[in-house]
Amino acid sequence: MAIRAMLAPLGHSVIEVDSGREALRAVLRHSFALILMDVRMPTLDGYETAKLIRQRPQSELTPIIFVTAFGGEEAETVTAYASGAVDFIFTPILPEVLRAKVSAFVALFVQSQELQRSVESITNL
Repeated sequence: MAIRAMLAPLGHSVIEVDSGREALRAVLRHSFALILMDVRMPTLDGYETAKLIRQRPQSELTPIIFVTAFGGEEAETVTAYASGAVDFIFTPILPEVLRAKVSAFVALFVQSQELQRSVESITNL
């Protein structure tokens, strides 16, 4: 809920889930500009969930930012990047940092979609 409130000024659609399994179901139904994922989740942790998201061609390139209270452990950082993370946000979350990271990834997603539409319109001529 706190993250949703921090992101509200950006006006982007936010889909919330409560577990790794729900995250996998959401990825099957939607395309995402970015996934913010807690490292510690019930049943499937964030690392396992990220690995499964990466196995699906439609979501293998979706940026994943892990949200975690634990920082600085080198082994955990290596595990996170190996599972597909592109970045971390440590708690307590600074709203300005969160919004800056989300804005950057959303802009890249929008540019990618526009480029794909341009390529499709050119190749369909």
